[in-house]
Amino acid sequence: MPELESSTSWPALRRFLYTREPVNPPIAAPRARLVPGLVGRADVELVVVSNPETPDRTLAIKGLGSSPLPWLVESARLLERMGATDLAYPCNTAHYFLHRATSEDLTLRAPLVDMIHETVAAVAAAGLSRIGLLATTGTISTGLYQDAFEARGVSVVVPEQVPGRPEGPDLDGEGRVAPDAYARHGASPGRALDRPGLGALVSFLVDLLGEQEGLVMETVRGALGVKAGYTAGVPVQLAAEAGRRLVARGAQALVLGCTELPLVFTGRSATLEGRDVPLVDPTAVVAERLRARPGPHGIAGGLGPEATIDLLVKMGAPREFTDLLYDILRATVAELGARRDQDHLKLFAIAGPDIVGAARRLAGAGAGFLVLTRDAAGDERAVEAATGLPVVVDRADRQAGVEVVRRAVAVPATP
Repeated sequence: MPELESSTSWPALRRFLYTREPVNPPIAAPRARLVPGLVGRADVELVVVSNPETPDRTLAIKGLGSSPLPWLVESARLLERMGATDLAYPCNTAHYFLHRATSEDLTLRAPLVDMIHETVAAVAAAGLSRIGLLATTGTISTGLYQDAFEARGVSVVVPEQVPGRPEGPDLDGEGRVAPDAYARHGASPGRALDRPGLGALVSFLVDLLGEQEGLVMETVRGALGVKAGYTAGVPVQLAAEAGRRLVARGAQALVLGCTELPLVFTGRSATLEGRDVPLVDPTAVVAERLRARPGPHGIAGGLGPEATIDLLVKMGAPREFTDLLYDILRATVAELGARRDQDHLKLFAIAGPDIVGAARRLAGAGAGFLVLTRDAAGDERAVEAATGLPVVVDRADRQAGVEVVRRAVAVPATP
């Protein structure tokens, strides 16, 4: 059987645990912010628009929020303006809206490397007949993957869901389990529970919310989940339990159909139900397809900041570039108390061979200031002269991420 696409480990991302409280008192966020434009060196050009203003995709599918399509299109058009010759969205659920958009909605020139189609093709080529799908509730409810797999003769098993919208004192306004409910079960940020403790927590979550919301969605967006900044401890255990249950129902492999899941399910396989179960990482599939093209590659990100960086890492982006993005992500949590996608900074970034040319394109796209990676520091004066914008350089002797965040938010609020 051909080898399946696998998750690529990023130790720095897995090791880092966000504190539950900001390191510094959060800066009051004004309504206007400067957009940072990051410039780095790379042989094959990577163009990134990270737009966390994009509305929540799952809430939109449930009819509880705005459609993200206008924001998805805006990001793609910006990428085209900055020179991208192909496009990818590091978000499975976003493809629901992309697949249903008309030609009038998506007036784009650059082709889309479709995460759903490419993943289904990879699984079908591996000769599998039954897979387990771990994904957001929005993705599962649309049948986005199920329809595509079944058209290729592959059956799909998904976590059990409970009907209706559970309510109760242990849930917050968005249906997530409250932090104090985790604390009552001995769960704390970044730390794994022992077997009895995990069993009690799993029983509580599944009884309250069902497998899909209680295990998968709490892994993704729960108080101790990936979108809250945790990639170790409880979310790893909850994801493994969700996967184990699908394997017990006959799944031959697991598709990690949410871009946060490869951050807790790492490696080529997972040991579940006493055997090694292949993991299919759609982010890795897309990265491989992009690497086979000449570029410049456009990444429409911000639909989960960690997932955007994860895709860039899997594409082989330079370490200086991804480290700087990660430093800004970490500083956004520390300085702004960011906990949701929408709390992060909008930013543009280009890594390529022409530093000054990239800086000009970022300025033209609306960057309010520019940030250079350490290996691009020698072009600082040329960039300033070419763009007229302030420049921050990521030097070893200072925290560039903190400086970037503070510069971005220190803008008078618009009336």
